[in-house]
Amino acid sequence: MRRTFVLFILVSSLLLMMGMSKPSTPKMNINGQIVTDLKPLIINNTTMVPIRVLDYLGKYQIKWETKSKKVTISNEQTSILLKIGSKNAQKNGDELQLMQAPKTYNNLTYVPLRFIGEAFGYSVDWNVQNNAVIIVNTDPNITKEYKSVDLATSRKGAIQLPQITLFDPSFLPEGKNSSYIFPENDSSQFFYVKSNYIYFYEIKESYALLKWQAKINLEQKTTSNDTLSKYFGFAFTSQVGEMPKLNQRLTFFNDEISVYDRGKYGIIDKNGKTVVTHEVNAKSLDDILVTIPEEITE
Repeated sequence: MRRTFVLFILVSSLLLMMGMSKPSTPKMNINGQIVTDLKPLIINNTTMVPIRVLDYLGKYQIKWETKSKKVTISNEQTSILLKIGSKNAQKNGDELQLMQAPKTYNNLTYVPLRFIGEAFGYSVDWNVQNNAVIIVNTDPNITKEYKSVDLATSRKGAIQLPQITLFDPSFLPEGKNSSYIFPENDSSQFFYVKSNYIYFYEIKESYALLKWQAKINLEQKTTSNDTLSKYFGFAFTSQVGEMPKLNQRLTFFNDEISVYDRGKYGIIDKNGKTVVTHEVNAKSLDDILVTIPEEITE
């Protein structure tokens, strides 16, 4: 009986410690910039951030009312009123209810991130896999372009969406020529190639998320059998993230404007062979990211 009681106490203590343990601090990316000087708090499943987050969102006026513990945040279009410790808020005079009240912690004023971001026109996305919060302000015209039913137009929109990374880019390539590679009949993911480096982006609702990056090692032949590896013929090294394994036809769009005033586009088959190539005089990417007549569309 005594042994059972002792075991009960140990298990109860362990469960209590687990319940009190702090979750890891979420990463934060605002408009493509990794933010490390703001430490978010998670309170009742609400992400709270220091009010200094406004420094990253643009130009805002902040007016404090010390006695009433109220703060007004405004720009030319929007004004919001918050009160420390209260879930009642206002946006342009309209009454609203917050999920979590603003609070003071370690002499900093914390405000609900999603409310602040969306009130001023930002998209706020929680990335569970990477324990990260992403805040972006996407041009509605670019979003509309990406959502176009025309594949070439949609791809042009895809590469213009804000590009977000949740890990530090390991390399900043130099060079004038670059390429975009899309799976056939797809605009929801793409590779960007510049110099000897390659990046893979996956489109979310309002941004392009960097999922993988690597160096194309020109001194090491590839041993992989996926289409992309066979196309380049060299090994991918210094990898960060997870490389997508695509065994399907791909389309490429090569920007050679700054050197040759031209571009090339075409199709890569499943064996990594270029089976279609078109060359065009080009002054911008609009001249290169076009419809490929031989592309199989659904």
